[in-house]
Amino acid sequence: MLERFHQILADRHRRAQEWKQAGGKVLGYFCNYTPEELIYAAGLLPVRILSDPEPPSLSEGVFQAFYCPFSRSCLDQGLRGNYDYLDGLITAYACDHLKGVFNIWRRHKPDLFSEFVDMPSRVDTPEAQTFLTHELSKVQESLERLAGRTISPAALARAIEVYQTNRSLTQQLYQLRRAPVPPLSGAEMLTVVVAGMLIPKDEHNRLLSELLAQLEGPAHPAPPAAGRARLMVLGSEIDNPRVLQLIEESGAVVVTDDLCTGTRYCWRAPAPAAEEPLAALAHLY
Repeated sequence: MLERFHQILADRHRRAQEWKQAGGKVLGYFCNYTPEELIYAAGLLPVRILSDPEPPSLSEGVFQAFYCPFSRSCLDQGLRGNYDYLDGLITAYACDHLKGVFNIWRRHKPDLFSEFVDMPSRVDTPEAQTFLTHELSKVQESLERLAGRTISPAALARAIEVYQTNRSLTQQLYQLRRAPVPPLSGAEMLTVVVAGMLIPKDEHNRLLSELLAQLEGPAHPAPPAAGRARLMVLGSEIDNPRVLQLIEESGAVVVTDDLCTGTRYCWRAPAPAAEEPLAALAHLY
C-alpha cells in the first residue's frame, strides 16, 4: 500500500503531464497559505513545487548567495524545464526567498499565469477576515479566467468539504503514530502527506482511507520501535522522506513533526459551515 504513495512522488511530473494531456490545467504552488480549495473548485490540479536532489546550477547566476538551498532547487527546476507543463504559478507570502523564486520564475516565463495571494500580517482580527475574503475573491476571478469556468458557491463548498476530509484522514494517521510502536515511520508519514500535494484530493482521500483500514487491521506488521528514542522534528520545508529516513536509520523514530509539509499542512480547524463559502475559506486560512 505504501508503495503507491512512494510511486506518486517518483512519478509526479509524469502524472501532471498526463493530466495536462487529458485536457486539464496544472497550477504550481509553494506555500501552505495557497488556497488550494479555490484551485480544486476551478477544476485545476494544484501541484506543490518540491525540491530535487540534483545540485542546482542555473539558479546560481540569478540568486544572491544568501538564498536557501530549497529556494535554489525550486528555481533551478523551473529554469531547467522540469515544470514546463505548468499553466501557472500561485503562491502566498511565505518568506523572502520563495517570493524571489516566484518573481524570477515568472520573469523567465512571461507567458505563464501567475497569482500572488496577499495575506494579512495578523489573522486573529475581524479586519483580517474581511481583508482576506476580499483578496480571495480577486484570486477566484483570476482562476476563473484561467480555467474558463465560473466557481460556483456549491463547487467551492464541495472543495472545502473534500479538503477537510483530507485533513481529517491525515490527522487520524498522525494519531496512530502516538502508539508505543507506531505503525508508520516518520519517513513513511512524510511520503503519505507530500503525495497528497501532487494529486487530486479526492484520489488522495481514497488512498488514505485504504491505508487507515490496513493499519488498523490486525495483520499489519509495525516497524520495530521498542527502545528507540521518540523524536519530534521541527522546521519548515522537508519534502524528501530520505531526510527523516536518515534520522531513523540512526536508531530513533520520528513520531510527529511541526513541518509545513507535515502537521502544519493538515492541522487546521474546520471552516464554519454556516458562513458563505468564500468567507468560510478566509476563516480557514
